[in-house]
Amino acid sequence: MTTRKRKLTLLSPEAEPADANLEELIADPPEGQGSLELEFITFDDMEKGSEDSIIRLPRQHKCAAHTLNLVASVDIEGSHMPGAFKKVYRSAINEAQALWNQQGTSTVFADSLYKAINRRLTVPTKTSWNSLYDSLVVLNKVLEEKKDQLHKCMNQERNLTMFVQKDIDFMSEYVKVMAPVANALDHIQGEKQCYLGCLIPTLIVTKKKLVNLMTSGNLRFCEPLVNTLLAAMERRFAATFEDEECLLATAFHPKFRLKWMGAFGFKFDEIMVKRSEVKSLMEKKVEEFLQRTDMETSSSSSSEDMETDDYYASICDEEDDTGSHHSSTKSKAAQIVKVWLEAKGTESLADPAFNSEKVLINLFLRYNTAMPSSAVVERLFSLGNDIIRAKRSSLSDENFNMFMFMKGNMSMLKF
Repeated sequence: MTTRKRKLTLLSPEAEPADANLEELIADPPEGQGSLELEFITFDDMEKGSEDSIIRLPRQHKCAAHTLNLVASVDIEGSHMPGAFKKVYRSAINEAQALWNQQGTSTVFADSLYKAINRRLTVPTKTSWNSLYDSLVVLNKVLEEKKDQLHKCMNQERNLTMFVQKDIDFMSEYVKVMAPVANALDHIQGEKQCYLGCLIPTLIVTKKKLVNLMTSGNLRFCEPLVNTLLAAMERRFAATFEDEECLLATAFHPKFRLKWMGAFGFKFDEIMVKRSEVKSLMEKKVEEFLQRTDMETSSSSSSEDMETDDYYASICDEEDDTGSHHSSTKSKAAQIVKVWLEAKGTESLADPAFNSEKVLINLFLRYNTAMPSSAVVERLFSLGNDIIRAKRSSLSDENFNMFMFMKGNMSMLKF
């Protein structure tokens, strides 16, 4: 009778078992499972391993689109805004919701409404706030162009109340105020701006537009709404403006670099301090990359040094590593960052200042691989699910990748 032995590898911060149940499992394994041999690997030993053997994923970030949805929905509903605003807000939204519900439940009313205004009303969903915004945009357009036809159709239904002018004015102003938030969501969830470095500039633009609406003095109902939005964004995204990875992702993006610092919302002295901090951080990252590249180059060429004519050339011709070499690397890093920050920003990744230095490309990839929103990933999952259901057969990894690539780039094909 042979005894089976299984090796169980555990990751532990220490090299000793910390759980009494594990010791019992080793001493008395389940029947038929054979004996267990445990091998403990400490986290420190993993860190000392080679860089190539460790897969390092980008740090997980909260979905910015979901956070903005919370700002526009939960934070507004739960805020302590004046009673006058809440009264007109609930009145207008409830009347609009009744109209949307009637279109969805009565085919007779839906057909009558379509004949009256020549279109279907967009109906909001409960899963995302921006669907409410899009629905109100359509409703405002109908009230502006075909209010009489809409009211005539609504008047035929007993459970519908026609919109008074106060409700119409409120919905128009509400859409005007919420437009910056809706545009920010479109940018964050889009395909072209799905870099982490686009998050901070998008938030800054949104806050600037909201402040401009506040200072314009033309708000009749929604001034408390603007204050609530600004306070909620400040609270939910305060950590983003201090996050090292978010700052570096923006700084190494060819469009933004550090030019967005002027709109950061601080005083001049504070802006200069913040700019200096981020610039020093950039120089440090560039210097680390250059040093790592030099080490890889020197290790790959060490075997070739033995074949040179001068056996001692590797030590006699080499500069002091702790002195001038370190100083030259640091100055080179500072020069690269200086040229990068002085260059004109561009949306194209073909920017000469970007492509002239490999370190800039690598740092851009390092900090912009993470995405500010999960919407792009969700669309990718949906795309893959559609391919699997359409083919209804086992696909190899290679064929599946090709189908995904082709379907994802159909918009670029010219027929």
